[in-house]
Amino acid sequence: MQQSIETEDANALYRDLARVHKEYVEKSRDLDMLYDRQNKTTQNIQILYQAHDSFKELVKVFEEQMELHKQNSKSISAHEYSK
Repeated sequence: MQQSIETEDANALYRDLARVHKEYVEKSRDLDMLYDRQNKTTQNIQILYQAHDSFKELVKVFEEQMELHKQNSKSISAHEYSK
């Protein structure tokens, strides 16, 4: 009788351990998936920052070119301007 109670307790403990292990594996998989998503999001943010910085630099170049064009167009004489 005592041995059957111990066997039932061991079986219940084994089932509980198996359930906990299954939950652990599922949560580990979920954590890995979330970690991957975080890494991809971080990389995308870095790419967007780089694109934004590049765009700002490009705007500066165009503004400099426009200013240079304005300065040069003021110094052109009338007969050169019509060309």
